[in-house]
Order: sequence, then structure tokens, then C-alpha cells
Amino acid sequence: MGDSSSLSFLGRVRRLFGVVFGDFHYSPPKWLSGVGGKLAAGAKSHPKASGGIIVACAVLLIAGWYGYQWWDTHRARPVERTVMRTIDVAVSGASAASVNAESGDVAFSPLVMTFSESAAPIDLVGKEVERGIAIEPEVEGSWKWADDKNLVFTPKEEWPAGVELAISANPSVFPEEVKFESYKWKTKTPALSFVISDDKFYTDPTDPTRHQVVATVTSNYKVSDEAFDRALLFDIVGESDFFTYKGVKPDKVYQVVRDEKMGGYRFYVSSSRIAIPEQSDVLKVTLASKVMRR
Repeated sequence: MGDSSSLSFLGRVRRLFGVVFGDFHYSPPKWLSGVGGKLAAGAKSHPKASGGIIVACAVLLIAGWYGYQWWDTHRARPVERTVMRTIDVAVSGASAASVNAESGDVAFSPLVMTFSESAAPIDLVGKEVERGIAIEPEVEGSWKWADDKNLVFTPKEEWPAGVELAISANPSVFPEEVKFESYKWKTKTPALSFVISDDKFYTDPTDPTRHQVVATVTSNYKVSDEAFDRALLFDIVGESDFFTYKGVKPDKVYQVVRDEKMGGYRFYVSSSRIAIPEQSDVLKVTLASKVMRR
């Protein structure tokens, strides 16, 4: 009775393994067959002991598995530490454009953020930053890590004149260990200004009675003809009527010619014909301090 019940139990275990894992077909070597035969004979002669051994092995396997899990959870591991670095930033550039007087080519000034230490992600050095940083007011252009300490914005258009630029960045633009007290920075563009040069009293060599005041005016930003015309002023300090010649005064007392190569950046100004006053007087050529560029 005992033998049959033990064999029945082993049969059920075998069928259970077959259902779970499928059928296995294996041809053991002769030495293993001999050992297996002896084990099988031992199991038949001592079925209860054999069953106990199987159960004990199963318990040991389960206990070993849970023991490994506990050990793996509580074992000592190396601690990874990230050293945070607070870095200073200097913002420069965003100046007025430079114009080549010979070719008329215009080069827009880049804005440069210079960091006191390495601040660029290693894989982005020399590459463009496509997202996470912006300028207000918005200017069309692109950001690029020139090296690990210089982040450069190259504009595709002229900077607005005399405004405060607000730069804001997402922390994701920088490596995890790089921290700033604030992710907002400010700088200012130069105000619109004019330089008057070559201003002089001119006498026409072909007509000694024709006199004019002439001057060259250069702007640090591009200015439209209409805006320049509105800004230009001819002021007479005294009471002389410089511009009435032989009883006739023109509707407009000056002419403006735009430089063909430096269009919008340089203008040539000349007054209308001047009548020499009986007493000394002064004619001032000035430009309004506040000028709309368009």
C-alpha cells in the first residue's frame, strides 16, 4: 500500500511537470543511467524517505532563493555622488552691426555667454542648442556651444536698439552638476547713435557765389530714409536767414543722399544754397536724440 501511494505521488509530480514544462526527452550517459537505476531502486525500496528528500531539496531551493534576494537587497554597494558646481556667467556682445565700407557687407554682433567653468554637456560642444533657451524680445538666430565655456547666439537680423535683452534657460540645457543661482540673465543693446563727420562750409569751385554746408552722417544701426529725414535738423543760432537767396527761400533747406554701399548706415547731407549773412552767425546740423529706425 505504501509503495503504490508513493509511486502514485511521483507519477502525479511527473504529470504536473509535464503540464507546466512539457515533455522532455533525454538519453543519459551509461554512468548516469547506473546511478539513476540505483536511485530509482532506492526510491522504490524506501519511498517515504525518497519523498522526504525531494521535499527537503525543494524547501532548500526556495529558502536559498529568498536568502539571495535578501542578501542582494542589503549588501553594501558603492555610493555614486554628484558634485554640484555653482558657476558665474558673463554676458557680452549684442552690439551694433559692423558694416564693410568697401563691400557693404553687414556682420551682426553675436551675444556670448561666458561661464567661469566648464558648463556645456560633453556631447553638445561645438553643436547647436535647439531648445531650452530663449531671448526676449525675440530675435531670429541660433544658439551654439562654441566650446565648453562659451554659449553663443548668432542673430540673423539686427538687434533692436537700446533695449534690455532677457535671456532665460531651462536647467536641462546644462549638465546635472552645473547649477546657477538664477537661470535668467540680462544685458542691454547700445542705443541708436549718429556720428557727424566731414562737416564743413563748401564753396562750389565752378560758382564761387554758391555756398553750402555739407556733412557725412553715419549710424550704428540701419535707419530708413524717412526716419533719417525726420531726425535731421538745421538750426540757425542767430537771426540770420541763411537760406533766402535773392528773395527766394526753398521749401526744404537740405538734401539727403544715401550711401549706395552702406545703405541705411551712412548718409550724405547738404544744405540748400546759403546766402552769406552781413553779420557772423552759426548754422548747426543736429539729429534728434530719439529716432524711430523705420
